[in-house]
Amino acid sequence: MIGKMVTETRSPEETYELGRKIGLQARPGQVYTLTGDLGVGKTVFTQGVAAGLGITEPVSSPTFTIVQVYEDGRLPFYHFDVYRIGDVEEMDEIVEKCEQPIMVLNRRLRKNSSHCVWSDHKASSQEAVSQLIAKGHREIAFITGSLDSPTGVERLSGYRDALAQHGIPLREGLIAQGKWNPASGAAAVSELLARGERFTALVASNDDMAIGAMKQLHDSGVAAPDAVSVIGFDDVAIAPYIVPSLSSVRIPVTEMIKETISRLIFMLDGGEFKPQQTFSGELILRGSVIDGPHR
Repeated sequence: MIGKMVTETRSPEETYELGRKIGLQARPGQVYTLTGDLGVGKTVFTQGVAAGLGITEPVSSPTFTIVQVYEDGRLPFYHFDVYRIGDVEEMDEIVEKCEQPIMVLNRRLRKNSSHCVWSDHKASSQEAVSQLIAKGHREIAFITGSLDSPTGVERLSGYRDALAQHGIPLREGLIAQGKWNPASGAAAVSELLARGERFTALVASNDDMAIGAMKQLHDSGVAAPDAVSVIGFDDVAIAPYIVPSLSSVRIPVTEMIKETISRLIFMLDGGEFKPQQTFSGELILRGSVIDGPHR
C-alpha cells in the first residue's frame, strides 16, 4: 500500500503530533511519501513518527524524508528508516552499492540516470526570466533560495543565463539571498530597496519568498504589479487567491512522484528503465505580471 500525504504549514507542536499519529497508525508494507515543504519542521516531524513507533534513539534531520515501515521477518517489531541524502556523487554511490531498488526524486544523477526523476529548475528559471524580458522588462531582480541547495543554485543559474541570452548585462546588486520562507523574501526586498536598486520585475526562487516580497513591496509603497511584476516558483495552492494573484512556475510534483513510485514497483519486479527525460516546469501567468517599460 502506498499513501500520499500533502503537508501544510503547521506549528512545531502540530507537526510533531502529525508525525506521531502517522507512527501510531503505521502498518507493515505501508510507504508514506511526503510532498510539500516541512521546512524546519522536518526534524520535528521525523521525531514525532519515531515517537509513534516507539523508537527512542535520536533521529537526525533528513534532507528528503521517506518514512518506510515494514515488519521484520524474524523479529516482532517494525523497522523505521530515515536517510539523509547528500550530494549527487553520494547518491550515485548509494544506488550502485545498494542491492535494493532506489529512486532519487528531484535530483539529477550523473551515473545512474534511470534511477532519478527530476525537474530542470535551471531551464524553468531561464524561461520565466525570458518571459519577463519578452514582456518588456530589462531590470529584473532575483531572490535566491538557500545556495547550499541544488535547486537554489540551478534557479539562480537560469536567471543569469536568461540575461546573457538576451544581451542584458548582469547586475549583481539586483540579486538578494533568501532562505525559502516569506520573511526572507521580505528581507530581500528591503535589502534591494535600501541599496537603491531600480527594478521593474522580480523573480523569487519559491512562492513563499515571492509572497513575502510582495508584502514588503506594498509596505514600502511600491505597487505590484504596476511598479514591479513578480514571479515565484512551485505554484502553491494559495497563489491564485492572493491580491494580486501570483504568477508562478508550476513544477509537476505529483506526476514526478507517480513516476518515481511506478519505477520502484517496476524495478521490484525485475525490470530495467531507460533514462527518463526531465519533467518541465510551466509558467502560469496571473495578475502579478504586466508589460514592462520596454514593450
